[in-house]
Amino acid sequence: MTDGDWSLVIDSVNLDANAEIKAMDSIASKVAPDPGNTWVTFTATWKYNGTKPEKGGTQFSVVNKNWDGTFGTDDEYGTTFNNVSTLPKGESTAPPAEKGFSVTDKVILQMPVEHANPSSMIVANFNAADYNQFLVKLS
Repeated sequence: MTDGDWSLVIDSVNLDANAEIKAMDSIASKVAPDPGNTWVTFTATWKYNGTKPEKGGTQFSVVNKNWDGTFGTDDEYGTTFNNVSTLPKGESTAPPAEKGFSVTDKVILQMPVEHANPSSMIVANFNAADYNQFLVKLS
């Protein structure tokens, strides 16, 4: 999927990731999903295709609220658990994203069990300055 100078690829979708999360060596493994929810994971790769540096660094996330009804059907949903950023480890200022920059990370989110299916959709936001959006089908 492409929006302006950015592209997004989603793969490795796990719509019932409770066992995967529990097996992680992380604080997340100690947290059960809220009642009626399940953990969902997928891998997201964001790539900058623009020709000019994207100033100020860029933040990538899945939106942090329930968007039921926003897109007109009951199986479209948005939630988040984590962020990905161009900020290098140990640095306090993110450099501009240069042409060809990409970042890949696992996204962890909670969804109601009835929405955790291949027809469900989430909203993925990126670019802290202008907020480009993708509507992503979890299939």
